[in-house]
Amino acid sequence: MNILLLLIFLLAVTSLILIHRLHVKESFLKVLQVYHFYSISHVCYTAIAINFFGDIRFVDAGAPFAFGYGPLLYHGIITSIREIDEKMRNRFLFHLLPIPIFWIAFIVLLSEPLLREQFRWKYYLVLGIGQGISLLGYGGWAIYLTGSKKIVSQLGDRSRMINVASVLILFMASFGIVVMFSRILPQKSMPPTIGLYIIYGFLLSAQLSVARYLYKRMKGTSKTEGNLSAQVVVQKAEPAYEKSGIPTELLAEYNLRLQNLISENHIHLDSSLSIEKVASLLGISAHYTSQLFSRIHNESFINYINKLRINHACFLLTRYEQKGIDEIIFECGFGSKATFNRVFKNLKGCTPSQFRNR
Repeated sequence: MNILLLLIFLLAVTSLILIHRLHVKESFLKVLQVYHFYSISHVCYTAIAINFFGDIRFVDAGAPFAFGYGPLLYHGIITSIREIDEKMRNRFLFHLLPIPIFWIAFIVLLSEPLLREQFRWKYYLVLGIGQGISLLGYGGWAIYLTGSKKIVSQLGDRSRMINVASVLILFMASFGIVVMFSRILPQKSMPPTIGLYIIYGFLLSAQLSVARYLYKRMKGTSKTEGNLSAQVVVQKAEPAYEKSGIPTELLAEYNLRLQNLISENHIHLDSSLSIEKVASLLGISAHYTSQLFSRIHNESFINYINKLRINHACFLLTRYEQKGIDEIIFECGFGSKATFNRVFKNLKGCTPSQFRNR
């Protein structure tokens, strides 16, 4: 068992190192960081419990760690398909509510042997049902959500890892319920070590899936940066990124995710939008994002976004005559009137007022 826990610990630490080396600020990677720290805490606690408190089975069996994995899966998926705002952060905190409640109950029972003897089986029952519902609910939701082609396109190269995590959570939920009822019925109790090996085997599989994703992403980013550096040194008169190592079909997949973000979330209307922010939403590096605009759309990021904003402005100018131009400027994501007028004139050949009066 100690070897299995050590493997999980080492994989989690390795994944944290890979995340740090990616040098990318995005919400999804922050969720993965939290997941790895949570996993490290879980396995360290379990190692201490089985090596130093093996005679008190409740120390390990009653710890409600499983309540954290479902919300982390939920938050990981959400940060992959949309930008997180304050409302979403508050909603995520609500998902974490069962964790402190059950930890308080666990600590009270652990510190009071008489209460533990009296309520242990009831606690096991409530804990088993609660964790089972939590894991089955989040796992089932994730499986259902990733059945949509649209969601899969937004998830991109994360979809396989998230599918693996969803299936593992469902298996963990099913087996966890069996283990909990085994504890309630001691005459038919499953040997504790068998249950531990299976549950932590699931965690090891999840860690392997995440580490694989991070390694492939790290390898792809390093390859891209190497190609870009070579282009700067050689200075050949070739189209930008022509020699890039990123396959066109992969950029096409990223573009599909970009189009979904534009059509569904209207990210182009965000005045604070930057190429780094788009990269974070897509879950790829800024280098990949720059190549996406250069190779797929044959123009720069800012020119592409400005065209979308001006097209939206034209729609508002003709459809909503009661809207003032100053109001439209900021609705379209421009930070100043001067920039809006200059870009509008360059693209449409006239001022916004002339366009409206045609």
